[in-house]
Amino acid sequence: MNYEFRGISYDTARDYYAAVVREWLSGDGENSRQFVRETFAKETDKDLANEVLDARECFDDEPEFDGASLIEAFADYRTAVNAAPIEDDEASNCTLW
Repeated sequence: MNYEFRGISYDTARDYYAAVVREWLSGDGENSRQFVRETFAKETDKDLANEVLDARECFDDEPEFDGASLIEAFADYRTAVNAAPIEDDEASNCTLW
């Protein structure tokens, strides 16, 4: 099965949900890496997944999201962020982890 998010095709649901999570936290590239770290420090993966589900209108062309898959994607991204070295405030968002 093929998954598409914002015009990009993904081979697996895991990659698809990872893209959704990165998009959500980066604010379409507007949020800093520090913002992402602070968000993870304040919010649980379940809370973040619920925010995405509650803001469904932001993803108007996407099919319904699976809450459990979103939670897993946030947990995976949190692990990557926590394992990465701390960057300066001006680090590019183009390649958030």
